[in-house]
Amino acid sequence: MPLALDEPVRLDARPHGAALVRPIGKALFLAALGGVLVELGQTRWLPLAVLGAVSLALGALVGLRAVLAWDRTRLVVTSARLLQPGDVIRIGHTDLLVEGRT
Repeated sequence: MPLALDEPVRLDARPHGAALVRPIGKALFLAALGGVLVELGQTRWLPLAVLGAVSLALGALVGLRAVLAWDRTRLVVTSARLLQPGDVIRIGHTDLLVEGRT
């Protein structure tokens, strides 16, 4: 249920950007490893290049998943309810009515 026009928003928050440090670090590590393996595979052994390409793709997917999850995490508190909008795959939201509002 979307917000009503007369419903005041008390808090609109999302996680801090620092929450992305660990997943982006993993993605960068996988990408760097993939780059090294691709370079070694070009000069020494071809299956290393294939493994490096897979590692690069995996690093990109890990980073993309982390950023999408962070971007879609949001908490909205109004005087009447607490809302958590849905994520990318699940369209919808969680809505919790607040008892005894003033």
